[in-house]
Amino acid sequence: MMDRNRLIMLILVGLVIINLSWTSAIYTNVSSLDRNVTEVQTTQNHIQEQLVGATNVSNGSNAGFSSRRVTVPALAYDTTAREGVIVPFHVVTIAGDGIYTDTQEVTYDVLTQQSFRIAHKVAYNSTSAPVLEGVVISVDTPESWENVGGNSAGLATAMAITATSEDTQLKDGVVMTGGLTKDGEVTRVTHVREKAVAAREAGYDVFLVPYGQSLEIDGIRVISVSSFQEAKQYALASGRESEPAQHIRATR
Repeated sequence: MMDRNRLIMLILVGLVIINLSWTSAIYTNVSSLDRNVTEVQTTQNHIQEQLVGATNVSNGSNAGFSSRRVTVPALAYDTTAREGVIVPFHVVTIAGDGIYTDTQEVTYDVLTQQSFRIAHKVAYNSTSAPVLEGVVISVDTPESWENVGGNSAGLATAMAITATSEDTQLKDGVVMTGGLTKDGEVTRVTHVREKAVAAREAGYDVFLVPYGQSLEIDGIRVISVSSFQEAKQYALASGRESEPAQHIRATR
């Protein structure tokens, strides 16, 4: 009987130890999760503060940084409607270093996220790089869209980032499609014809496409480009030659 009671006691002690171990592990995981959530919230708050600052006009009495907002019309393909669509990309420069995406309930796949990073790198390696190296991108996707995929907006994104430079503006009537490599080469994309039709119907005059993908479309001039540098010649102008982008004065 004594051995049996001792065995029961040992089992109970073992269960208590296991329970304490589980409780400790759960507490550790929860604490770690709380720290991660706090870090994410801190980052989000920082970005939000930058955005709020970048969208408020200063009274001119401070030595704040110069921020700019540019919208570029990117071309996409709607897989449901099976047609090309214009998708406006909004780019705002902010203090800091890096690229941030305002998802607005839309999920961006790996290729799209990678294309944003490459566009950021190419733009800031160009001769017209903006002063502020932080960039926030938001995209006005159709309400029915839940996902955005592919890298075909890489060229347009890099062009928009570059156009936030003080002395550079996007030319009116120009729209484009194409991926980018880190070296600034324009890569081939799909559904060029459907995108060209969408660009023409939206009233654009010039449609830039990757080299080797030019085609004939009545009512719009299609130009193939092989590099970001070449595309800039058609898409960008100095500030004196075009209407200024939306210029914002923001405090630090």
